[in-house]
Amino acid sequence: MRKVSYGSFIALIALSSIQVGCGLFSKKNKSGLIDPNIGFSLSGEEAKNFEDWKKAPIKSCQTDNAFEAKAPEGDQRAIDLKDLFEKSENSLVLLNADSFILFGVPYGIIGESTSELSRITQINNSNNSFGAKMTRKGSHCLVEINGEKVYETYLFASVPVVVHGQGAVADAAASEHYLTRNDQGLIRHGLLESFFDANVRKVELLAQLKTFFADWTDEDLNHFFVNGSSAGSYMRHAAELVGNDTVPAFNASFPEIPSTVTGWDVLSAATGDVDLKLTLPITRVNYGDLTNSKDQGLWQIQIGVQWKTNESGRLAYTVNSLTWQDQVSEDSQRVVDCFHARLKAFAGFRLYGEGAYSPSYSSVSGPCASFSSDSDAALFPDGKLRTHIANLFAGKSKIDAGVPYLGWDEALKGFALHALDIDVDFAKAFDPSKKSPLISTLGSYVSMVGAEALKHESLKEAKAAYAASLALPWATSGQIIEQSLIVDVMAAIANISDSFSESLGIWLQDLAKDPKSQTEQISFAAAVSEETKSATKAYLEKAEAAKVRGVVSNAKLKRVIQDRVDVAAKLPAWNGTLDALKAFRDSDFAKADEFAQMSFDRDFINFSENAVLEDWSAADFAQVDKLAQLAKKKSFCESKTSTISLINCIGEEAFSSKEGGFLASAFAGRYGELVGDFIAHHGTLEASEFVFVRQKLVDSFYNPVWKTCDNAAFASNRAALSGLVGQLLKAEFPDEFEIRNKIDSLLGTCD
Repeated sequence: MRKVSYGSFIALIALSSIQVGCGLFSKKNKSGLIDPNIGFSLSGEEAKNFEDWKKAPIKSCQTDNAFEAKAPEGDQRAIDLKDLFEKSENSLVLLNADSFILFGVPYGIIGESTSELSRITQINNSNNSFGAKMTRKGSHCLVEINGEKVYETYLFASVPVVVHGQGAVADAAASEHYLTRNDQGLIRHGLLESFFDANVRKVELLAQLKTFFADWTDEDLNHFFVNGSSAGSYMRHAAELVGNDTVPAFNASFPEIPSTVTGWDVLSAATGDVDLKLTLPITRVNYGDLTNSKDQGLWQIQIGVQWKTNESGRLAYTVNSLTWQDQVSEDSQRVVDCFHARLKAFAGFRLYGEGAYSPSYSSVSGPCASFSSDSDAALFPDGKLRTHIANLFAGKSKIDAGVPYLGWDEALKGFALHALDIDVDFAKAFDPSKKSPLISTLGSYVSMVGAEALKHESLKEAKAAYAASLALPWATSGQIIEQSLIVDVMAAIANISDSFSESLGIWLQDLAKDPKSQTEQISFAAAVSEETKSATKAYLEKAEAAKVRGVVSNAKLKRVIQDRVDVAAKLPAWNGTLDALKAFRDSDFAKADEFAQMSFDRDFINFSENAVLEDWSAADFAQVDKLAQLAKKKSFCESKTSTISLINCIGEEAFSSKEGGFLASAFAGRYGELVGDFIAHHGTLEASEFVFVRQKLVDSFYNPVWKTCDNAAFASNRAALSGLVGQLLKAEFPDEFEIRNKIDSLLGTCD
């Protein structure tokens, strides 16, 4: 196909225009809308298919689905987030007069895919060129026509239903449930389970979904919407049940509450009707320009509960009603009040083991999270929280291994990072009296790393990530790091962060453990030249074209900084491998049958890692192609047509340039010559009585045969085998058995 080159214009496509530049079409034709100046059109049928595809709620990121109206199959089928948000008006809540459905974060698609469609047609004696390309990276689907972006969306494997329900309890005569006090003076409640028993479990999710997705099949509704509305799953979403202000908030993840709190005693509470509120934060999602912008607050449900007469240390109740208030505003002060009440309620309780850090941070603060989308930010300014944390870590200079901090150490780190985000001195805010050396060090390192990140344009946006990767481990392990070293580390990171991101992740782990031992790596990273970075970028683009970017990143670039690889010197050989690898892939894919092509990319990635790691040349690929052909003589491999599938069938261990592998430099290509002999011997011994000899030949060759022989012994064995095969063809009983034994013995010589 001749590629059409064009600059700035608009390609107006039939049925619904797709904007790709500047300008206007003026000529219309049955085949679609055409601009004779640029020679590009989309046929009427293709245009209709594309418009239908855009509107389809279920689709794939494949050209045959988008332009040829072929149905998506298997794991290609995905739900379009645009369609879901159109139905919900950009919300994760579907709501009508009778029911509500609250969705969680959609489950993405993993992996990548590319598909293309091209054609040249003649219209009015003029060639018309059309090329479409669709690229999926994860859930992002991009559509290009003749090189121009025309559409994008986000596709997902499924969407979880966090909770769903109707506006009235289905069974007014709900069974009784009980609050019971245990030996530790704690109450275990079952209010959430009661809520589900009385309402959600009696509401059929499929029927509810059909009221919103009337044109969907039952099969698709069940497939794409994962029902998480069970008590256990709901608990994982930390739904919150709160009563009046004198009752500490409690939730499903932390069902235990002290039975007696100042101002309220559970088992001596007055009987009668009580309204409880179930509050859930609505997660905000952002995918390009797609976001649930309508969701600004919290989703709240009100449950009517009737407390009954106390008996035998327990309180009976029934769930009588359910109403919802839709979304309500977040409330930072309620987060703080909740934290105070629970911290006071749990004072003196040792619920999760001995030590000053009991109860856990999540047990105290977890139920308070429902009042704000960022409960840690809401708690950060609170003086009582700061005092409590300073007291917990008083005298500590590091986080000791084996001590059950029960989440308070992670909370400490989180608050330090939040201080960086809002430009607050963490140590002054949380420990003005300097009770804790750990808090002082943590604040100092986080501040220094953040300040250095801000000096480098490439690190500004990720300053908190670098503080988390470096400052937190340094401080919590008690390391003493000079400011000058932090300056050098961040400058070195800034120099390589864009070009060597593959190396950076593993290097950060080592810097976190002991930056003082990384002085050579720091100097190396700081000295990487612009020329090397530019060449590396081109190398990665070449790897992308060869469909091995991931392999290159993991195999070649992952440890460049740690091993101080001279990339500039290596790139010619690395690029040569990629050129040869791409040529090999294109040729081998054409040899694969339709079934093998379906798994070709997966097998190719496995195969290509050795090639990339070992810098194979074009000659190496040619030799591998030749060596693999003997595998067709092995049982279960005879139907394979591509080299990749043959190697996958017999195993890839011997296809290596390492010592003992087919491509080892010491062997000087001798197996490329030998394989012809073995193929010939296999064909010569085609009679059925030689089946075990044929099998022995194939199995021995891929060991590989005679790998411990020097070249002289190798040549001698090669000649001897040819002689024995000739003798075997002429042998009479019982000499035949003796010759077979000699062949077996010869194939094992030097091994």
